[in-house]
Amino acid sequence: MISEIFFAKFYNSFWKELLPGREYYVRKINKFDQGKNENLKKTYAMMQMEEVSERRALINDISFYVFREICWGRGATIDDVNFKEAFNVDIDHNEFNIIDVMSKRLLESFSGRNKLEISPIFNGCGIINQVRGDIFYEGTLVEIKARGYTVKYQLTKRFFEFLEGESLSGEVVEKLRVMEGKKHENKAQFIRAVKDAIGPELSKQYLGVILKFFRVRSNFKGLDLQQLLVYGALNYMQRQVKNSRSIERFQLFNPRTGFLWEMDVEGVAFALGGCSSTDIYSEIINFISSDNKSL
Repeated sequence: MISEIFFAKFYNSFWKELLPGREYYVRKINKFDQGKNENLKKTYAMMQMEEVSERRALINDISFYVFREICWGRGATIDDVNFKEAFNVDIDHNEFNIIDVMSKRLLESFSGRNKLEISPIFNGCGIINQVRGDIFYEGTLVEIKARGYTVKYQLTKRFFEFLEGESLSGEVVEKLRVMEGKKHENKAQFIRAVKDAIGPELSKQYLGVILKFFRVRSNFKGLDLQQLLVYGALNYMQRQVKNSRSIERFQLFNPRTGFLWEMDVEGVAFALGGCSSTDIYSEIINFISSDNKSL
């Protein structure tokens, strides 16, 4: 038995054959052209609080946990939710602020929706275990994908212009030239590397000509759409035996970058597979129900 995420992520040959329009459509939904993309909206400004990338998934989980607990009436604010005990982790001040902002964005976006379900359950089928989605309301199935941006630091040309008046050996300048083409995610390590090359007398003037820039990661991925389609297929399977949810729209929401994508299910099915959602759901159900499926 496997998870829906594992299936959506690793059975690429199946997905590539089922959804020939996937790559083109993913590029399309990530293109935000001053509001010209009617399916992609910018609902919040991009968060510019840095964090350790290795803890991003943890911060995402805690943010959703806080959102869920408040929606379920187990607190009114983040201070009422004992997430540190629930996750058995220590959170620094910056991480707390990120969790606070992300959980508030989730609350503002979804807490007032009619017939709101947090973590809706979908029965398993074949090789897929019983799974939980993120949010369902008023015919809309929502997945939260809180990918962030990567902050990187790089030496600028201006930095080397500044060095021309300094009495540095050719060996030191050569070391710095090697660093020029490299990008560093950790600011402290980057500055230490520059100091190691120049020496402890590195002045604040040097630091003033280090370029800081943001590089936004891919906002949404084909994996996200495939995950939504797996939920849709499992829900479709449930409807064959009893009344279930009527999923009419898909949404992807990134509380870090502020982007919200939305499209009706049939539009997604046609864009990705050139067919109806029923056709796609049936193919998914047939595949996960057959024996001896391997990578």
